[in-house]
Amino acid sequence: QLEGKLDSIIANIGTTEIIIDTPLPLVYVSNLRTFLLLYLLSLPYVTWESWGWMTIPVVSITGLLFLSIDGASMEVENPFEKGMVNDLDLDHYCRIILEDVQMLVKKTNERDGVLSREKGQAA
Repeated sequence: QLEGKLDSIIANIGTTEIIIDTPLPLVYVSNLRTFLLLYLLSLPYVTWESWGWMTIPVVSITGLLFLSIDGASMEVENPFEKGMVNDLDLDHYCRIILEDVQMLVKKTNERDGVLSREKGQAA
């Protein structure tokens, strides 16, 4: 049972390593940013007729929202990179897993030790 859990942990670590080594293709990112920029630059010309002076705050807020989504996507593209604001601390997770495994081993050894002593007294 413990070996099954360890195999699962090792498989999950392998999955995180795949995520680390698989960045978004540069063509994909550059196309997204190019179309975002073209959209934001053309938006005032398209909406001026119907919104008038309200175009300025609406386009500003829209631009802020879309650019913040782009910034968030850059932040989560590599969630394990150390030094980033929102990095996932894998060392912390590994320490927790190590402590849990050590506790399980200790409890198993204590339980087996108690069973061994009980068998020795019965004999």
